[in-house]
Amino acid sequence: MKLVSLLFFMGCLLIKPALSQAQDSEPSNYYLQSIYFAGGSYYITEDQQKEVRDFIGSVKQIENYQISVHGYTDNIGSKAYNQWLSAMRTQESIELLERFNIERSLIEIKQFGFYNPIYDNNSYLGRLKNRRVDIILWPIAL
Repeated sequence: MKLVSLLFFMGCLLIKPALSQAQDSEPSNYYLQSIYFAGGSYYITEDQQKEVRDFIGSVKQIENYQISVHGYTDNIGSKAYNQWLSAMRTQESIELLERFNIERSLIEIKQFGFYNPIYDNNSYLGRLKNRRVDIILWPIAL
């Protein structure tokens, strides 16, 4: 079990720089924070909770943003199982946002399961990157 946890941790370290480079290379008018999960898990680690808290705290006038929470899984397991897992991941993420004073009524939810993967589910690293929830802040036109 310790080996699995170590591999998951190492995989998360590999993901962060790759995503940061991709985000930094394209100008955008939205903010994105991803939460990564071990296979079959919807547990959000303390480190990731801190990252989300820092992310939310860094956005000035957060009330001027539409908040979307998108849940994804890799392609391992059945459609029904992955849909359930995606729902559990988004639920945990929404509860986390609520602890940071974000009202549930302000959050748009999308649970993709293993549909719409961004990364290649035929590779270990791709599956690792697809096991996530994206918290996206879109500016509201005033």
